[in-house]
Amino acid sequence: MAVGASPAYVEPHLASLRDGFATIACYNSPNSVTVAGDRAALVELSTRLAKTGTFHRMLQVDVAYHTDQVISVAGCYLQSIKGVLPSGPAKPASPLFYSSVTGKPEPSQVVRSPWYWVTNMVSPVQFSRAVGQILSDKRATEKLSFIEIGPHSALKGPLRDIAQSHQVARELGRLPDYFTALRRNENSCQDMLHLVSSLLNRGFDVDTAVVFKTTAGSSACRLVKDLPSYSFNTSRRYWHESRLATEYEHHGSAWHVLLGHKVTGTIANSLEFRNVFSLDDIPWPQDHQVHGEAIFPAAGYI
Repeated sequence: MAVGASPAYVEPHLASLRDGFATIACYNSPNSVTVAGDRAALVELSTRLAKTGTFHRMLQVDVAYHTDQVISVAGCYLQSIKGVLPSGPAKPASPLFYSSVTGKPEPSQVVRSPWYWVTNMVSPVQFSRAVGQILSDKRATEKLSFIEIGPHSALKGPLRDIAQSHQVARELGRLPDYFTALRRNENSCQDMLHLVSSLLNRGFDVDTAVVFKTTAGSSACRLVKDLPSYSFNTSRRYWHESRLATEYEHHGSAWHVLLGHKVTGTIANSLEFRNVFSLDDIPWPQDHQVHGEAIFPAAGYI
């Protein structure tokens, strides 16, 4: 069950459930959690949250992952994956792995252990804490971006909530960029190409030869990076301003709803005004109609 409330709000409800057992399975953001457990407990929790007007939604999941309910299969899971070995040794320049199990960076030897993934299955997901650690990293600069690899942009909201509550958003003056690989009911090829183009736009190094590879026998696409910059010549202005615009800019008078602006350069001892308006600006002339046409009343000229 997805619940739009903080852990501090949800935990007392979970502790006082009378029908079955439920616990927080995922800490999505400071204001969002996922609860898993016995169906009876979830129904009771749903009734309580409905009375308080708290957002909640049952998820189409039959197994309470990340809870004690899956401990019974942990041994079988360990046996099935313990023979899976990494394809090669860890590289010195490998990116940091921020664990959603511990909520902090973990070395490669921990992540490459089968026990880590068993622990991942039976433990609550510390997504909010892990993202908070990423945002606190000194390397979190203006180029920090998040990419969600999954069937839909399900984590866009939680990521936004975490970033808004973190100091890095205030320091940058904006939220970190977010991209998703796929979206529900959308063209997957277009979504992936949009992701690639967005990353290129942000200055990330993308292997375009792999992305835009062509059929065998045809020439491969090549990204051209050394095009000469265009030399813009701004020494001469090609701008012509009308007399009315010039008069308004340099000798502008106060604007009147009917008269508009005073026109300069008129005959001595005379006043001339110019105005263009519509019924959106002055709606009352539409009440003065002749043969179905709105006519400005003669009294308005006096």
